[in-house]
Amino acid sequence: MFRDHLPSLHPGRFASSTFHRVERLVQTVAFWTATILPVGYLPLLALGPSRFVSLPMLGQIVSINALALLLGHGYRNESEETADAADATEE
Repeated sequence: MFRDHLPSLHPGRFASSTFHRVERLVQTVAFWTATILPVGYLPLLALGPSRFVSLPMLGQIVSINALALLLGHGYRNESEETADAADATEE
């Protein structure tokens, strides 16, 4: 009864599913970071360096955004994946 809901105890499968979950989490966080971060730094770019944000700090923010773009580029929403799978079975 409860055994159906437990992860497999096979080390290879457990490691693989854990890696997939962590990879999915990193992609999701990176995608949304890359999406939302420009909302904060674009006004800073428009104002230029000030006493609140130095030029090196602005460069770090842009670098973090670029890294988030790289890590999150493969993100797909689970509803999109489900819809794509349903479309593939209909064809």
